[in-house]
Amino acid sequence: MKNLEDYSPKVPRSNSIHRKRSRSSPESLSSSKKLDLEIKDNLPEKFIMSQGLTMESLSALLDVKLASVATKQDIQDLRTDLNIMKRQNEQLRAEVNFLKEVNLKNEMLIEELDNKSRRNNLIFRGVLKHHSNKGNISPAQIVSDFCEEILKVPINADNIFASCLGQRDNADSPVIVSFLRFQDKLNVLMAVKVLKNTGFVIHQDVAAVTRKKRTKLMLIRKEILRINSRLKTSLRLNSLTVEAVKFTWCDTRGICPNNGVGLPKLCELVGADLSDFVSAVAMNTLPKDYFSSFAAVSMQQPSLPAKSSDRL
Repeated sequence: MKNLEDYSPKVPRSNSIHRKRSRSSPESLSSSKKLDLEIKDNLPEKFIMSQGLTMESLSALLDVKLASVATKQDIQDLRTDLNIMKRQNEQLRAEVNFLKEVNLKNEMLIEELDNKSRRNNLIFRGVLKHHSNKGNISPAQIVSDFCEEILKVPINADNIFASCLGQRDNADSPVIVSFLRFQDKLNVLMAVKVLKNTGFVIHQDVAAVTRKKRTKLMLIRKEILRINSRLKTSLRLNSLTVEAVKFTWCDTRGICPNNGVGLPKLCELVGADLSDFVSAVAMNTLPKDYFSSFAAVSMQQPSLPAKSSDRL
């Protein structure tokens, strides 16, 4: 009996296919093929038709790939342009600072000239209430009568020029008075102490810029006295003097003295840090009830009990 092997065709061994195992992995073969395809896809058409890659074709390929990459010369040009822009920026910054200084000096000069033009002026408040029949009398005569009757300072109406700053019918309208003689103005200022608690007010006529600066300096002086009431302070026109050191106000620099030490010198004299307070004054963010809140706190504090020795 025959087996199935006897009926199967015999294949000679010499004709059988022997496959050798490749030394490289299938992944490396596939990646190399992809690389070859990618390179060939990026080559110009005349290189695609060639059978293999030559040094010239690789050089052309690199030229194509590196065409958009900055060269060493490009980087050097950028550095040169950057240095030029830095120098120009520094020059422009110096010019801006110089123009700021010039503008500040011009503003100070205009303010000084404006105040000098008002040197002989005074502002009277409440003076229209003094004369009952003010409708038929000129403001100059009303001021002249007020100075003679209330201040006891004789002022001839022909030597002054007076004008109402508001409506003439309003008794609360202030009156601006310009004296022909500066001595007459001084005599009036020396007699204003008799107007205390009378409702009448007489004060200097200053420029609008000076009034704003004076208001800020008044707030700073009030804060200084709240912290240390023993300090010697005085406010005159647009300057604040603290312990013989004169301070002024500048909208761009804030508080500044004549010798240039600024806010640190003021803090040293007061013995407290005023930077936050001065910043609030400069930015007009100081609460309206700032000082009243401190007064309320001081009133709420209980008084200390008397010592036994004091009771005796």
